[in-house]
Amino acid sequence: MSNNLGSNGHIAYRIKPLSSVSIGDKVKNQASIFFDLNPPIITNEVETEFVKEILSVQDAISSSFKLSPIPASTKLNIHSKTKIRSIEVLNFEGKTLLSNLNKSDISIKTLPVGIYLCKITDFQDRTEFIKFIKN
Repeated sequence: MSNNLGSNGHIAYRIKPLSSVSIGDKVKNQASIFFDLNPPIITNEVETEFVKEILSVQDAISSSFKLSPIPASTKLNIHSKTKIRSIEVLNFEGKTLLSNLNKSDISIKTLPVGIYLCKITDFQDRTEFIKFIKN
C-alpha cells in the first residue's frame, strides 16, 4: 500500500561559499538520495557558476502578495499593500477547499498535510496564485 501524502519530502538549504571561491568559478556536484534501506538514487551531475548578483525566488517572481509562515500549520497570513478582496485555498486539481472574504488571514487547521495553492484577489482586480505547504 502506498501513502502519497506521507511520502512527500521537502528540503531547503543555504550555503556560504569559502573565501577562496571567486566570481566565475564553477563547481560540479551530484547527490545520492537514500530511501529507507534501498540502494541510493544518484542524481544527475550539475554545474553551478558563482555570480555577482544576489538572486532569490521573490526577485524572480514579482508578487503583489506574500504569505507567512511557510510552512504553516493553523493559519496563513497574507501580506499586501492593497486591500484584499478574497482569499481561496485550492488543491492542485483546482477545487476550492477554503475561502475567506476581506481578511488578511485564513484558517487552514482543517486541511490535511500537503501542498496547496492560495488564490488572492485584491480590489484592483489583481489575482495571484501562490503555492504553500501545510504541515
